[in-house]
Amino acid sequence: NSRDFDLPSVHGQKDAALRSLAGGIDFLFDKYGVTRFHASAEVATPGTVNLVPVSGGTVTEPGTISTSKTLLATGSKVRAARFAQIDEKVVLSSTGALNLERVPEHLVVIGGGVIGLELGSVWSRLGAKVTVVEYAGRIAPGSEEEHARILQRQLGKQGMKFMLNSAVQDVSVDGDGVATVTIGNAKKPEAKPKMLKADAVLVAIGREPWTPGVTLPGLAKDRWGYVTVDDDYQTSVPGVYAIGDCVPGPMLAHKAEEEGVVCVERLAGHDATLNYATIPGIIYTDPELASVGVTEADASAAGYETKVGSFAFAGNSRAKATGVAGGAGAVKVVADAQNGAILGVHMVGPQASEMIHQGAIAMNAGCTVKEVADMTFGHPTLSEAVKEAFLAADHLPVHA
Repeated sequence: NSRDFDLPSVHGQKDAALRSLAGGIDFLFDKYGVTRFHASAEVATPGTVNLVPVSGGTVTEPGTISTSKTLLATGSKVRAARFAQIDEKVVLSSTGALNLERVPEHLVVIGGGVIGLELGSVWSRLGAKVTVVEYAGRIAPGSEEEHARILQRQLGKQGMKFMLNSAVQDVSVDGDGVATVTIGNAKKPEAKPKMLKADAVLVAIGREPWTPGVTLPGLAKDRWGYVTVDDDYQTSVPGVYAIGDCVPGPMLAHKAEEEGVVCVERLAGHDATLNYATIPGIIYTDPELASVGVTEADASAAGYETKVGSFAFAGNSRAKATGVAGGAGAVKVVADAQNGAILGVHMVGPQASEMIHQGAIAMNAGCTVKEVADMTFGHPTLSEAVKEAFLAADHLPVHA
C-alpha cells in the first residue's frame, strides 16, 4: 500500500533539513561578520531602512538603519487566480501543497509547469490520484516539445492524468471540503464544461514579483511589476539595487543567488560576470527534465541555421544495466550549423538535473560541438548519452 507510511515523519525530515540549511546561513553570517535583523523592513527613502518587529523576530521595537547601498531581494509570490480563492486547506498554493497533513484522495493541479508537475508527481508517488489541468496543448512550456511528451508519457505511466487545452473557469468548495473544478475547452469555448471533484486543488499558474514595504518614489517597474535594473543591478533610484525574482528573468533560486554574488562583488570593486544564456532550468520529477540555452524551435525562430543531435537513454549501457526510468528519455543538442557553436542542450531522463551542467559548462567555456564530441567520457555512465548526442550533432553517434 503506497499510503502505508508515516507522513508526519516525512514532514519532519523536510523541516529538519530546512532548519539545518537556515542554520548554516546563520553560521556563515556569524563567520563573516554579517549582522542579521529578523524583522519586516520598509524602504521609503534611499539610504534608510525602517525595521518593524515581527512575531519571533530579533527586533523588539521599531528602528532605522542608515545605508550607503540597499539591495532589494524580496522575491516573488504566488500569482492570484481569478477563478479560485486559495485557503491553504482545500485550495492550495505551493506552500500549502508542501504541508498537507494527509495524502489527498484526488489532487487537481491547475497548471502543467514546473511547480505543478513537481508537486503533482510527489503526491502521485505518495498515493494520490492526480489530474493536471493545463491551458496549453502541452506540459512544461519552454522545454523541447518532444521531451515534454516523453515526460508526460512517463508521468502518465505512474498514474498521473492530464487535461490539456483546458481552461479552468471556477473552483468552488462545499461545506464538506469537497472542491468542484469547472473546466472549459480552451479551443472550443462554446463546448459544455467538465466537472472534477477533488479534496485538494493546487493552483500552480505561476508566480509574480513581490516588493512589500518598498515605496521608494521614482522606483521604476515594468508592466508586469518587475523592478527594472541596469547591468550592475542598480534600480532607477541611485544607491538602490535589486536582484532575484523581483527583477526580470527566470524565477530560479540559482539565478537569484548568482545575481546577488555578482552585484555585491561589483559593489566591492571586483570583476564579476553572469552569463544568463547558460543558466540551467530543471524540473525535478521522475524522470527529470533539464535544459540550458535555447530550444531548436527558438533557435530557428531567431534565424539560426541549426544542426541537431539526439541520443536516447535506451541505447545507454548504464541506463540499461540499472533499469533507471526504464531507459526512457533522451539528450538533445542544438548547434549553429555555420560554426558548431552550442546553442542549447536539453535532456529528459535519469539524473538530468546533474548532467545538464555538462552542457552549461561547455556553453560557458565557448566550446564547439566537435570539441565536446571529441572528449572521452567514463564508461559505463549515464553521461555517455551526452557525448553521443554531441557526436550526433557533429557527425554520427557511435551507439545509434
